[in-house]
Amino acid sequence: MIAGNTISNTRGFTSYGVFATGAGNVRGVEVASNVVRNNYYGIYGGRLVHNNRVDHNTGVGIFNAGQVYENVVHSNGVGIETIYGLRNNLVYGNATQGIIINPSFFTGFEVEVVSNTVYQPQGDAIVIAHFTPNVHLRNNILWAQSGYDISVDSTSQQGFTSDFNILHTSGTGKIAFWQGASRPTLSAWQNTTFQDFNSVAQDPLFVSPLGADGKLGYFNATNDGRDDDFHEQSLNGSFHGGSLAP
Repeated sequence: MIAGNTISNTRGFTSYGVFATGAGNVRGVEVASNVVRNNYYGIYGGRLVHNNRVDHNTGVGIFNAGQVYENVVHSNGVGIETIYGLRNNLVYGNATQGIIINPSFFTGFEVEVVSNTVYQPQGDAIVIAHFTPNVHLRNNILWAQSGYDISVDSTSQQGFTSDFNILHTSGTGKIAFWQGASRPTLSAWQNTTFQDFNSVAQDPLFVSPLGADGKLGYFNATNDGRDDDFHEQSLNGSFHGGSLAP
């Protein structure tokens, strides 16, 4: 178990903050409650990866891990790239994509992507890469400002399901990419795929994505994004105070 560390500033194109083999192995490594930043890969591998803050890594924040849950992942090149399930992660402000479901050689797995919040001012929120069938999206909040909330490769449509999500766009953002074509609105997406009939296209009303410092994500050790508040506004009261850190 790798837990309770601050890991930063490893060097090189393929440097790792944490290298933990055994993503699909019951004897694999558990990576929990670490702050991992300023590497190429933040966390690579790991059977259980949870409750970490992973930010400002130039490549991928969390790559090829097993069960990935309850992490805060922001300001990386790509937020999370994996073939396994994801739940209850906050992923935002990454340079190109929030979440990529990949690689393709584990075809046949059912991949559950449940209760994640993904906010992308640029790039796509969730990408289902080539030859990756049986991906199920449920109860996520996805917001793209210039890319797609959901982008599904034409080779990955088999077994794909999606429902009970909040799908929001602003700027030039679009709801989905499907069968090689843009589906800009929720109704266009529903009518093409027969998915997301219980989903809504509306502003999720985050409390304050920019936080008290007025900056999204990591800028420096002082303004590192922990004040960015992605809790949802409520007329009945809710927790406020930024994204929780280990």
